[in-house]
Amino acid sequence: MNNRDSQGRRIEPAKRARAPYNFIPLQDRIVPAEELPDHNRFYDNRRTGHFDVTLITDTPLYIRGMLTETEATARTENRDKSDFFQLQGKPIVPGSSLRGMLRSLVEIVAFGKIQPVTDKRLVYRAVGDTTSYGLSYREMMLGPAKDGVVDYPTRNLRGGYLERNGHEWAIRPAKSFHNETFVFVETDQLQDANIPEKPQDVVDVWVEPVPSRRSHPVQKEASINVATSPRLSRTQQPGLEPGTLVISGKAPKRKRYPVIFSPDHEQPLIRIPREMWDVYEADRDMQRGIRTRPLREVGNPLFYLLDAKGELVFFGPTIMFRLPPRYSIRDLIPPALKEDGIADIAEAMFGYVDKRSQGTKQGDKARAYASRVTVSDAHPLDGQSDFFEKRFRPKILGSPKPTTFQHYLDQRDGERTAKENLSHYAHGNARLRGHKLYWRQRGITVSDVEEKGQVAPGDRQHTWMRPVRPGVSFSFRVQFENLSDVELGALAWALTLPGSDQHRHQLGMGKPYGMGVVKLDARLFLGKRVSRYSRLFDGSDWLTAEAEAIPDEYIRRFERHVCDALSWTGEFRELGRIRELRTMLTAQAKALDFSYMDILDFKKRPVLPKPSEVLSRSGAQRASLPASPALASSRPIPPPPGAAPRGPAVKARPEIGNVVKGEVFSVDNGISFSPEGYDGYEAHIPHILRQRKPGDPVKGRVIEIRDGDPITLICEQIDTSKKR
Repeated sequence: MNNRDSQGRRIEPAKRARAPYNFIPLQDRIVPAEELPDHNRFYDNRRTGHFDVTLITDTPLYIRGMLTETEATARTENRDKSDFFQLQGKPIVPGSSLRGMLRSLVEIVAFGKIQPVTDKRLVYRAVGDTTSYGLSYREMMLGPAKDGVVDYPTRNLRGGYLERNGHEWAIRPAKSFHNETFVFVETDQLQDANIPEKPQDVVDVWVEPVPSRRSHPVQKEASINVATSPRLSRTQQPGLEPGTLVISGKAPKRKRYPVIFSPDHEQPLIRIPREMWDVYEADRDMQRGIRTRPLREVGNPLFYLLDAKGELVFFGPTIMFRLPPRYSIRDLIPPALKEDGIADIAEAMFGYVDKRSQGTKQGDKARAYASRVTVSDAHPLDGQSDFFEKRFRPKILGSPKPTTFQHYLDQRDGERTAKENLSHYAHGNARLRGHKLYWRQRGITVSDVEEKGQVAPGDRQHTWMRPVRPGVSFSFRVQFENLSDVELGALAWALTLPGSDQHRHQLGMGKPYGMGVVKLDARLFLGKRVSRYSRLFDGSDWLTAEAEAIPDEYIRRFERHVCDALSWTGEFRELGRIRELRTMLTAQAKALDFSYMDILDFKKRPVLPKPSEVLSRSGAQRASLPASPALASSRPIPPPPGAAPRGPAVKARPEIGNVVKGEVFSVDNGISFSPEGYDGYEAHIPHILRQRKPGDPVKGRVIEIRDGDPITLICEQIDTSKKR
């Protein structure tokens, strides 16, 4: 790997980005759904039936239970409710959680839309940020630099006061003196006027306006133009004007604070659009552990920014307030993935409501379409009693938010992108990274998740939980009606995660710490509609007319359908998006690479590598892990160290797509056989089309190659009983 960024600077290994999550890249177009069937009839060419699914917990699983009536009456906080979602003392995994997990996977694997995605803009503050993000912020908040001197702040940044205007919020502009609505006073002046420097405080004062700004050096060959007042008083004096001193958070080298002049009732109110207030309010109420002065009441002093046309850009309680970028998250999604008029496969299966089509009549498929897939709750299998771990406080379940743009947005040079060239939310050509998934980690215990540090009294960021322990088995049912073969294949793919027995699902809380990793085992049963209604009973039972079926053929039809729709002539598993997905689905040993960085590591904004790059960048660290299916390819893999040279009778090493045959030596968890002509190799067929017994001949097509001793060829079975 090239260890230098695009500016030639060395990338220090310790500073490389890591996270417990990563992203499945977005595609440029969706694979549209087939024609949507009506719900009032069954179709001969469509499938109706169900999957019976067993779920086994690999790591602690936690889904919070609902408050009881007594707890709700007592105003118990949700975070203090540690009980798992349960019924009569037994844990229940809600069908809604399972359904959401499956739909998300279908959206990814079927090349669908990414949704839901908010239209709201994020809010950020980047005063000292040296990346392109900080440059963009300072361009907005500071005046243009001239000969090393810059206005502080831009003259479009004004002072005012919060007011109500009917049912909306508005800004009352402050009085302007010499085109300044506020001036600065030095910190020494506060002491002379007997004003305590109390963080997040506002004080009524009197201050002298100034005719012009003065230059103040801040760095070598760099200065700022500031309107600094020479006089400050707590009482009225000749030549002074009333105003409000705004004291923000304490900083070691702070030299001055602003004083906003009194409200100007001769000026019209500046309306704050409802959407803009909602953005501010959501950001204001977000818990960050840093106290700021909230804008909640009429008369609160504030600062606001106008654009070149005099339109309100945003506002905040301090001069360098948090600012929403020009584009929302949804703006950075490829246009084809936002096409509301075209349903994708996931929408066709799980249903949708198009809020932009309310003008259409009830029942029109352009307006809404009901799901053809239902998922039951998962109940524990009989014979189990010890379900739960101990009650404990986990580490804070927080994470970097999408404002961590070096993780959440595509970067031009990937991990090598220099910080000055990072794409961010003010760039119209920026692109959202993709679907966010968490790494599946093996061997996670409560000890890995439990908070080891002291929890302060009154702490509101920690919670309590009592998860289901590893090794608990549940069962649930996925029913479906009128699915096409392609749709059934997509559902089967999401349930079975073909390609490796190391693939895992994940749900519930605590995913950043490796919780919620589960293994599913799904059996497919298809209904026979004619037989179902030909008679009512089957002996003493109701006639169900269902027969077990193998899902592999439907999976292959689904994969081929997607490849054809994308004009892809290779194998489905070779699509870049699917390679990264398979990497994220593969259970990995717990490691530093799958943990959050320390807060100081974010300072240089290192770019998060792709999933496959995370696993390939540290071979020594991955030595104990099984080979990732997503990294398998047709590239030659060297033989194990010390392997004897192959003689002339031995074929060249196999490649993906090769057909191999041999004699079965095991039928445990599939079919294992010794491939003829390949010394040092074993072959394994995990999904059986036609059962074999030891000693029988068998044939398979290689779909994956796993390193080891011996090297294992993962194959799909070729049914030699069929005439070709």
